[in-house]
Amino acid sequence: MLLSIALFAVGSAMAGASQNMSMMIAARAVQGIGGGGILNLSEILTADLVPLAERGIYQDMLGLIWALACVLPSCVIFPSRASKLTWLV
Repeated sequence: MLLSIALFAVGSAMAGASQNMSMMIAARAVQGIGGGGILNLSEILTADLVPLAERGIYQDMLGLIWALACVLPSCVIFPSRASKLTWLV
């Protein structure tokens, strides 16, 4: 889990410091590997630590959090900055 978080953080820092599109794509690839590990390991930890009777509720909450984290930035932050966009959003 810590390795996934570290990969995600390194990928985020690389994306923030990217100077061109190729560097941004490489950074997003590193970030995606870390994010995928975080998502999978959070589901595995939930299945391992939560009793079977409560597992569905916890997995639903995790899914809701991931869905909101994907949708809210696009719906709230992106439109407010649409006039100032360059390739480095």
